[in-house]
Amino acid sequence: MKKRIILILISASIFQNIFSQQTPTYKNIDSVQKAEAFIINTQQDSALIYLPKNTDKQYVKILYEIAKNKNVSYKDYNTFLSTISKKKIIYYDLISDFIDNNVKIPTNRKTINKSFFNIKYEQITHIRNKGDIELSTEKNEALEAYVNLFDSDLKQTKISRAYLKVHSTVLAVIEKDIKRGKNMANDNIILAQTCGDKTLEITSLLLFSDFLTHERKLDEFIEITEKAYELEKQLPNKSFNYGRIMTRLLEGYTFKGGYDKKVLEL
Repeated sequence: MKKRIILILISASIFQNIFSQQTPTYKNIDSVQKAEAFIINTQQDSALIYLPKNTDKQYVKILYEIAKNKNVSYKDYNTFLSTISKKKIIYYDLISDFIDNNVKIPTNRKTINKSFFNIKYEQITHIRNKGDIELSTEKNEALEAYVNLFDSDLKQTKISRAYLKVHSTVLAVIEKDIKRGKNMANDNIILAQTCGDKTLEITSLLLFSDFLTHERKLDEFIEITEKAYELEKQLPNKSFNYGRIMTRLLEGYTFKGGYDKKVLEL
């Protein structure tokens, strides 16, 4: 009991350095979110105090395993990291440090570990979106070295390399290297369609639309973005691209004019 009282007294000040400014007050943070924060801050014993006991919830069970550092799979890490990243209440720099310190390269060389790849891909995306091109490029190259350990003819290797190419395509957008960028985006669109990877296709379509913006091709921009929207609706859950698609459609429709009905349907 004494340990719990002391922990509660110091938690508020600790969380000021963990939670982002999007979290309104300490009182609004539930016990699971507090446990997540302690795990990210490598205070596992404190995390265990906040986790509900005798729960049937799978996610809480995963948090227990991570807090105890016991039988944690890459899939568990992926679930945990994707969940807290989507909440956007913990500073991503802390999440990134946690990944670097805890999610090591798999030793299995038979197949690419999809969960590990996804964790590192999302980390690269977050870092690049923050504007740290050098670090995101460094991590993209490290992930590419992992993928290159596997047979290049395997479907998963081809898909993984296509996702890695997203980084170079984004850099081409920044550098306004339109011809090269459109070629890379188009190659990924074709591969995504061949392999049936809708998320990759959506991402690549949006990147292709970035170059259309540079070229001031509004009609084609709207057409490509609408294709991305139709694919997005086919996914079981909204992807990280959903917000970008909605914003671009609204901007395209508004700028073009005459799309009032479609705007209302969004």
